[in-house]
Amino acid sequence: MPPAPPHIVVKIKTSQPIDVDDFAAIYTALGSQYRKFVQSRFPEVGEDATI
Repeated sequence: MPPAPPHIVVKIKTSQPIDVDDFAAIYTALGSQYRKFVQSRFPEVGEDATI
């Protein structure tokens, strides 16, 4: 069985609704950090790192 591609699993456990704007901002920030991490570990990927 081939290894699974790198991935992130996000589980949100809350009893209250989440503001969509807040969720989008968090997801955008997570994507930015992921790109920085991938580019630092795998410079050959360049700007192609996406989440």
